[in-house]
Amino acid sequence: LGIVGNPLRPVELTRDKLKMRRLMAERGFPSARYRECQSFEELRSFYEQLRRPLILKPVKGSGSEGVSSIDSFEGLQGAWQRASAAGLFPLMAEEYRSPQ
Repeated sequence: LGIVGNPLRPVELTRDKLKMRRLMAERGFPSARYRECQSFEELRSFYEQLRRPLILKPVKGSGSEGVSSIDSFEGLQGAWQRASAAGLFPLMAEEYRSPQ
């Protein structure tokens, strides 16, 4: 059609949080610790490993749809249910770093 548009690779990277994090790691950019979570067990394991607040969000979501803050072990199940209800799998958990 001869329409000028943005290159595909940058668009894909900015729309997929896991791809962007992996690229950042490859290039040596600092990043919060994160994990792809396909199951509640993976989320629980990541929380137990870090023992600190997390953010759970869809990898390809936008805005705040399906995003939850987790600050305790008891909050894991509710956050998983909210994110799962959005139906936007996979999910990504990342450590929450409060602004300094």
